[in-house]
Amino acid sequence: MEMKAMEVEAGLLDRAGPSDQKLEIKTEAKEASKEYCKLKAPADDIYSEAVFPSPTLPEVKPTKPTRSLRNVLPTLCIVLGVICLAELIIIYILNGKTASTPRSPCFKNTNTPTTKSPDSDRCPDSWVFLGGSCFYQPKERKSWEQGRIFCQNLTADLAVISDKSIQNSLAQQIKVPHWIGLQYLRSWKWVDNRTPYTGNLPAGTKESCALLESKTPGEQANIRGARCPISAHFICQKEASLASA
Repeated sequence: MEMKAMEVEAGLLDRAGPSDQKLEIKTEAKEASKEYCKLKAPADDIYSEAVFPSPTLPEVKPTKPTRSLRNVLPTLCIVLGVICLAELIIIYILNGKTASTPRSPCFKNTNTPTTKSPDSDRCPDSWVFLGGSCFYQPKERKSWEQGRIFCQNLTADLAVISDKSIQNSLAQQIKVPHWIGLQYLRSWKWVDNRTPYTGNLPAGTKESCALLESKTPGEQANIRGARCPISAHFICQKEASLASA
């Protein structure tokens, strides 16, 4: 009996052995299949990291002016500087001229260059006493007719110069031609209508008037004719006041 029981148990063991071994093999195969599937189809987060890496933002650099603008700016600064410097020079020159321009009249009393003549009080300020009359040279340039009107507004008239010494004295003290009170009306006549003209000017036309030119003292030909509408300086003349006692 005991022998039969042992044989039966041995048979049962023989039957059970291969079945259990097969079960273990299947379980191992199944686990291996799972691991293989994991390797074949990895997790989504691993796949996304591999295929879609996180983007890196580019480094932002400060903008710089273009090369053309950098080339133009120095030139523009130099040009503006030159313009400002030129304006300062012009202002300085103009101020210098204004400061240096004398306010005294062009004509001077040549008889008393250092001592004031008593007769100088017989003329208004800026007028010069010469040969019993007062002479004045305005700074304006006008035609002959306009110059005469200017003098008449000063209770004077264009200069009537009949004395050769006065004529030469005035000619020495001017640098450019000046209108005087001599006009051609069929003949040369002074504007006072009483002083005869004794010179030798050639015949002119209705638009001919006389200019006094700057000449040396010995020359008498310092009066010439010109067209009256020409703009030029002019000389006014008025009678001097009575001398004080």
